[in-house]
Amino acid sequence: MLDGLSFLQNQLAQSIDYSAIALVSEGKEISYKELVDKSRGLAAFWKNQGIRPGDKIAVKLPNSLEFIYCYIACILGGYTIVPMNSDLSQRNLDYILQLVKPQLLVNNFEQIQYSSTNSNDFNSTNDSILAIFFTSGTTSVPKAVCHYLGNMLANVIGFNQLVGIDRNTRMMHIMPMGYMAGFLNTILCPLIAGGTIIVAPQFNAKEAMNFWKPAIESNVNALWLTPTMAALLARLNRTSTTPKWTKNNLRHVFVGTAPLPKVTKEKFESTFGIPTLESYGMTEILIVASNHSASLQKQGSVGHLLEGIEVEAGDKEGNPLPQGEIGELFIKTPFALKGYLPQEAGQITSPLKNGWFATGDCGYLDPDDNLFITGRIKDLIIHGGTNVSPPAVEHLLMEHPDVQEAVVLGKTHPFWGEEVVAFLIMKAGKSFHKESIDEYCKSNLEFDAVPTTYKIVKDFPRSSTGKVKKHSLKEVL
Repeated sequence: MLDGLSFLQNQLAQSIDYSAIALVSEGKEISYKELVDKSRGLAAFWKNQGIRPGDKIAVKLPNSLEFIYCYIACILGGYTIVPMNSDLSQRNLDYILQLVKPQLLVNNFEQIQYSSTNSNDFNSTNDSILAIFFTSGTTSVPKAVCHYLGNMLANVIGFNQLVGIDRNTRMMHIMPMGYMAGFLNTILCPLIAGGTIIVAPQFNAKEAMNFWKPAIESNVNALWLTPTMAALLARLNRTSTTPKWTKNNLRHVFVGTAPLPKVTKEKFESTFGIPTLESYGMTEILIVASNHSASLQKQGSVGHLLEGIEVEAGDKEGNPLPQGEIGELFIKTPFALKGYLPQEAGQITSPLKNGWFATGDCGYLDPDDNLFITGRIKDLIIHGGTNVSPPAVEHLLMEHPDVQEAVVLGKTHPFWGEEVVAFLIMKAGKSFHKESIDEYCKSNLEFDAVPTTYKIVKDFPRSSTGKVKKHSLKEVL
């Protein structure tokens, strides 16, 4: 068995210069050596408290250097981290703690202390479970997703190679560190490449006005956004200085965690003069595909598959469809989860069937291995026997000059089976005129896809990553 420090050096960062800067927070620079030393000291502190390899450590902290130290300390000590978002509701917190039963809960900075240690103090292997991540719970109770360290490392290496993340990458971190995208995408990816992480405030509407300040001050050249973030940043921009900087300095603007509407993509790119690189992944199967070059992007594609991943579209019975036909996406990946932690006591259960994971997404793969997502199976609306794709209707509605954002759901109807209901956020200064929206939809959509009901709202219920909580909107219906 490799000790934890050797494992980190040999497997995570073989080419890293330990004098290089790993982290920057509020102007403070942390070298790779200091990152390892602090994380190793934290792992030793926990060991002195009686925490053993394989024990679970739940971490509920705001985005911070300390949260990153907790992640690396768990790798070094062979502990299983259970990361949680700092604004988690009490109900979900109680649920997670009851399910996981961690040996330690770290929920304040006073618990982050460092003991002296040496590299022989720890044992960890890449066949141990590194983390239990919880899905955001936008449609149901959060699922406890168990992952091996080795799979996560391999996924990150494959992604970095595909898109060109390297030691010159300076990644701004604005995602919630308690979720998968806040670790895999924005901590592990740059660290494995030997790059630098700029720890900025977690994104929210209040911080959006000051979003670019830390990016410019720290010479950021890469970042991850959600579609909601991209839309808000484009809408709030009021200067010509920021677009000049983004055009000349940003190499990578990745967009993930939710579908990127065409209108949002075009608005962001025209505002900031840099292409968005949409990607696709899930907590259970990590990063599956990503765009990596503006010149090679295909309209509407979430990108090219990472090496070693297979995708098939299937019918209702799961039978494979010919390439190019839309169906439920089944994915076989070497980076898949170990399984779900069961709600009742028992063994971890795997959702894989013969190695394939049913995503619940609809889409298809083209002959060049570019992946296209057309919606969620459970969100599909069947109006008079005709399938209606909510994302297609949403994208059209957001191209209307008066509509800021749209969410489309199905509602039970005694004659049609389901009717199409559109929740709309109108642009500032714009009012809702049903006749205008109706005429627009009827001119651009098939009969069955035209909304029959509109509900005007000021905002949608969202998770901390910006995903719309559709189940909350369904409760309104």
